[in-house]
Parts: sequence; structure tokens; C-alpha cells
Amino acid sequence: MDGVVKRLKELLPPTFEDLERDFACAVVDYKGNHMIVDSGPLPEAIAASGAIPVVFHPVDVPGLNGTGPYFDGGVIDRVGLKIWRERIRNKNSIEDINHALIHVVEKTTLSGNDDLSKVNEQKWSSVKSAKSGKGFFDISDYEEMFSKAQVNTEKMLKKIE
Repeated sequence: MDGVVKRLKELLPPTFEDLERDFACAVVDYKGNHMIVDSGPLPEAIAASGAIPVVFHPVDVPGLNGTGPYFDGGVIDRVGLKIWRERIRNKNSIEDINHALIHVVEKTTLSGNDDLSKVNEQKWSSVKSAKSGKGFFDISDYEEMFSKAQVNTEKMLKKIE
């Protein structure tokens, strides 16, 4: 994942605090603790949140309180609704919450935990990206998929602002 971290450092601000919007990602530590990362090194945290166990090496996130290195939070909960709800409620009173936006890449799941309509939160919205239909190592349509996700996200942000 060193190459991923290096590329993310070229594309992203160095820390969460440098972002224009509140942002967080979920990771799991080596003891199986599911946690939200919303401060500190941004590229490392994002790489860790995508480090699928067995497929990719876990990622060290400097300054994170836990037992690192860290890997994909989807191992514990694919969408992470429970931990996100806890984060928002701990960070703000429910009245102070402007809106929460979650990006979900559709996939076949037997758990049903990807259905945000079951959450019953009025201030939650999701942007869904369709399954690519490609194999795991085929990223040939990445730019097109990224562009569609970006357009959908921008539409949703305008709608909820």
C-alpha cells in the first residue's frame, strides 16, 4: 500500500483538518476494533480504509490511537452505519447535525446492511455507485466510474446544502 499512500499524498491535503468539509473514514485495528478516523494524516487513513485483508497489507496511520497497522473497516460493517451514527451523535447534538452523506458502492450482499432506507435518519443521504461488473484486478473504466461518482456526489451536495 506504500504506492497508494504515495499517490494519495500527491492528490490530497496532508490532513483531515486541511479539508473544506468534515470527512471521516472507517478502519479496523489488529484487535478488531472498528473506529472512525477524522483527524491526522489523511492519505494514510484513506489507504488503510481500503486495505482489504489478505489482498492488501494493512497501513500504519501515524498518531492514531489503536493497535495498528489498520485495514478496511468494511470487514466489520460494510457501510458502518452504527459507528457513523455514534460518531455524529458524539461529535454534535442531533439538532446541530446539518447532514451526513455516505458513499456506497453497490454490491451483492446477503446481509442487507447496505440499505440506508432502513436507518430511519432524516439527515442522512447516500450516493450510490453502480457495480462495475469487472473483475477485481480490472480497473480499465476507473476514470469513467470516478467521474460518475463525482457528478452524483456534487448533485447530492447541492440538494442537501
